[in-house]
Amino acid sequence: MNPDTPLSGAPLGSSNESADTASTDPPSLRGIHHVRIPVSDVTASADWYGEVFGLQVLLVEEEENEVVGIVFSLGEGSPSVGLHLDPQRAAVLAGFCVVAIAVDSSEALSGWDSWLNQIDAVHSPMVQGALGWYIDISGPDGLIIQLHTPEHPSVEDS
Repeated sequence: MNPDTPLSGAPLGSSNESADTASTDPPSLRGIHHVRIPVSDVTASADWYGEVFGLQVLLVEEEENEVVGIVFSLGEGSPSVGLHLDPQRAAVLAGFCVVAIAVDSSEALSGWDSWLNQIDAVHSPMVQGALGWYIDISGPDGLIIQLHTPEHPSVEDS
């Protein structure tokens, strides 16, 4: 596939609309619907995500008596997080941050740091980054889940 061709088949920058109905802006987005995370063992990963983040299971997907996917809720109005059996992708992504989950403030992040220490979860200390404070947490397959505060730099800081 040509990297300049999106899944629709039309080259980037082209339009299937006629010139008189074309808009100068894309349609609006509502937000992220869900995130899919590849794992090598769905059940073990689900146990870990449940313990560390206190997530509630929304859906369990089975094929031939094997759990191949679990979908968690992050809370009302938030995207879902799905764990999907895909050991090869999980191995390739080890050490990579697959998702950053928002927390309310650096004080809330400090509470998470205490919680992660209490349950012996492998994680970084609190770090001040360009987009706010964060903690990197290493999941069962070595994928990084980040907890992140909402601060953003000002125009003067950039």
